[in-house]
Amino acid sequence: MFKDYQLCCALVFMSVLISGCGGDSSSPQSDGDTGSSGNINSTEIMDSTTNLGVISMLVSEKVGLGGTFYNIESSQSSQLIDILRTAYTPVQDTCVLDSMSIAGGDFKGLGIGDEEESILSSFLQQGNVDGSVKFVSAGDSIVFTSSAGTFREVAQQTEEGVIFYARPRDVNFSDLPDEIPPLSMTLDVPGDVFPAVSNQIFPVTAPIELTSPTPLDEVNPTTTFTWVPGTNPDAVVTIFASNYGIDLNPDIGVVCVATDDGSFTIPASTQAELGSDSIFSSYIVKRQVLKFEDLGNNTYLFMQSLSQ
Repeated sequence: MFKDYQLCCALVFMSVLISGCGGDSSSPQSDGDTGSSGNINSTEIMDSTTNLGVISMLVSEKVGLGGTFYNIESSQSSQLIDILRTAYTPVQDTCVLDSMSIAGGDFKGLGIGDEEESILSSFLQQGNVDGSVKFVSAGDSIVFTSSAGTFREVAQQTEEGVIFYARPRDVNFSDLPDEIPPLSMTLDVPGDVFPAVSNQIFPVTAPIELTSPTPLDEVNPTTTFTWVPGTNPDAVVTIFASNYGIDLNPDIGVVCVATDDGSFTIPASTQAELGSDSIFSSYIVKRQVLKFEDLGNNTYLFMQSLSQ
């Protein structure tokens, strides 16, 4: 289960590509190359430790919740936080033409350079390999609360020496009840190695209702995507489409971040890059809200709510 969960946590960092884990945000996978230039060097230790918490929610008829907490001791930790801050500030109504090898640690579309991408990819893929990045405990359970009371307690799990927060191993995502999350929730972290966090507002997003294209429609770069607009001003809609042109190359696709106003068409400049003969054999449209919190004392929370 941890491998599936780590992929989703990795994708949490990606303001555009996050939706690539089309499953439970509480369930951890880590594939692909890691850039050697981005390895976090354990020989360059900071005077203080950076604490990083990554919490995510996936709404897909059911609600999946999960998280991981890290201690980072590296001269690159401040740069890593800046990269993640950029990743959590998506530029709306933009598209990037790029590979759709999401599980391979591809972070294009974040507005970051190749070196920064390598650092981020290395952090996500390596975890605690060299000892400078450690998965740590934040207490027995993290708790999500609504006005009606406790919505979900997510217990600490350990697998292969890695600490994370997810549903129990013997509970499948399909076993969870069908439900829609409350409109507002708070997060409480009891604290352990990672410091305690109390009454932190957690971002929540409503499920997205796509109105066009339909499953029977041919989808190409000129297709207009429409959906019922949301009411959360912080939400964006992400569109992922894989492109099979006349060369049948499955590795080229487009990633777009749209304003949640109910309609989006790929810009003409990106259409030209894709080519007039392109047909999207598959696409994913999801709504997400991303939130970054600087809690002080070198402690940060990156939170995301994703609906499909």
